[in-house]
Amino acid sequence: MVTITIHIHLHGLDGVVEVIPAEPEPSPPAHTAHGDGASHVPPEPPSETRPYRYPDGTNPPPR
Repeated sequence: MVTITIHIHLHGLDGVVEVIPAEPEPSPPAHTAHGDGASHVPPEPPSETRPYRYPDGTNPPPR
């Protein structure tokens, strides 16, 4: 089971929410026999171009 820790900082009452992942979550590796480290899938680099979405899947209001 993977636990995702997200720190949410609220800046005053201006509604700006900054979400900082505790650490990048790697893509789940293909299922292999335990002990086989050769088939490890490296984590994907974070995409700077993807639009931000709230955890419930909704989009934030336009700035």
